[in-house]
Amino acid sequence: MGMDLISKSGEAFDLSATWWWFYRALAELHGWKPIGTGKPEHLADNVRWDGMYDSCDGQIVKKEDAEALGHALTKAIANPNLSEVIDQVLFDPQNQLGETADIMKAEFELEFTLQLIEFCNFGEFQID
Repeated sequence: MGMDLISKSGEAFDLSATWWWFYRALAELHGWKPIGTGKPEHLADNVRWDGMYDSCDGQIVKKEDAEALGHALTKAIANPNLSEVIDQVLFDPQNQLGETADIMKAEFELEFTLQLIEFCNFGEFQID
């Protein structure tokens, strides 16, 4: 499943659900404290929303949360032990990634990460 992150200006950033999870976990290790997503506009007022980030329901990541995510990812890529931290996230037995962890480790791209940081720094976005 893919995650489409869409800014207020309509700019899109696409990544897989697994990579979206990875980047959120990496950011949390570097100080990001998720505040929760805003309820998707299409949901009725009487429907509860738990603030999750891991679905494609049109939920909103608020400006301050998006910028904090970008800031934490900036700290992550500046970490001199980035390779070890990536291993910590990917190879944690609780994540149960199996062979996917090896593939993700090999596919990690700094340029893609920088693009995600830039996208987050634009502010509020929707997850579709």
